[in-house]
Amino acid sequence: MDRLGKDMIIGMGYIGLDPGRLYRMHRGPKLIDAVVTGTDITIKDAAEGRAFKGLRVFGRTDQKGTPSPETPQEMETAGESGNLGVAVSDGADRSQSLTLSTPNGLPGIPVSSGGNYTDAKGQQWVCDEIDLGRGKYVQRVAAESISGGWKLVDTSDVPGRFIQNNRVSNAYANGGKTALCTIAAWTNYGVSKGDNRYVFAVSGTAFYISPPSDVSMTADELNAKLNALKDPVVILGQLAAPIERGLTPEEIAAYKALRTYIPTTVVSNDARVWMEVGYEAERKET
Repeated sequence: MDRLGKDMIIGMGYIGLDPGRLYRMHRGPKLIDAVVTGTDITIKDAAEGRAFKGLRVFGRTDQKGTPSPETPQEMETAGESGNLGVAVSDGADRSQSLTLSTPNGLPGIPVSSGGNYTDAKGQQWVCDEIDLGRGKYVQRVAAESISGGWKLVDTSDVPGRFIQNNRVSNAYANGGKTALCTIAAWTNYGVSKGDNRYVFAVSGTAFYISPPSDVSMTADELNAKLNALKDPVVILGQLAAPIERGLTPEEIAAYKALRTYIPTTVVSNDARVWMEVGYEAERKET
């Protein structure tokens, strides 16, 4: 602040604090809301020591190989250990942390359209998400395990496709929505269409499955094959409607305590899943 003496200067950005003394009013930085996405996020323009304006953590499930009853393929879901950790640091030695409870993991399904986020490769995902800004866990997909009890029957409209109603307990979206399974690959309503794989779909509580198009198999034969499996069949499908629940008071309090650093704020998570971070960015006027 500059001392100016006794002369009064008007309209120049000065203010008088005591008789005969004026001080220049320095303009502070202008803060604007900003949003950035990624897995490991580095922010260079955050204002110092500010609370975050939002933090969303998105789920993901990966599956390798071509699943079949002969060669089941397991799924790997983010946070399946029961917890997912988020860290905020200055990129050096100052750390803050947040632990989120994920008792069912944080699952997600790759889709061609209608996803609730798009990753760096342009792949869309329908997934569960933790929305810390709203204090909500949003469930969009659900997994379940099926052990035995297969009673598939022929579908009258599509030869070679089988269905079992009330086979699954969740209310899944219609069979045109992508899903994952440990013994079959997804296609629209489980229609083979010349495919050389086992294909499936779920719709409501019904399970559809078709053997490879070059395999002749009856419903009884397929039931015997599935009932003889050593491990349960696991299905991961989109729910017909999202389900929201509140986060714990401890999770919300820990999120609200997080603060930004200057000149660098780094936001990361131990599952390397996609995030959306809202913060106050500093824009210095020229």
